[in-house]
Amino acid sequence: MVSLIPVLIVEDDPHWQAGIQVLLQESGRFQAVSTVDHYEAALTAFVQYQPQLVLLDWQIVGEKDGLDVGHKLLQLGLPSHQIILISAASPQSIPKHPFLYIPKNQISNQLLPLLDSVFPA
Repeated sequence: MVSLIPVLIVEDDPHWQAGIQVLLQESGRFQAVSTVDHYEAALTAFVQYQPQLVLLDWQIVGEKDGLDVGHKLLQLGLPSHQIILISAASPQSIPKHPFLYIPKNQISNQLLPLLDSVFPA
């Protein structure tokens, strides 16, 4: 049996949550271990599930955004290439960050190839 790579999804829109979960499931290599919608829940889930990959929406509910989550995960030891920022905003409008990036309108055709480059088979 193949061990699936655990993924934490930080996304506040239920439709995007579901779509990302479907893409991960279809890959046969990745498994969403938790889906959360705000900063505190993301940190709790990270500690609880120890995912190898985190998919972050930039604009999530609460005072802190996805970049805040990503920076905290870096402090907790997750490498920046294992954090992927996903946003509907243009890359130019997002503050500078060290994470991989996928525009939401390209997620269906860019997510799995990017994951395969981060975690080669």
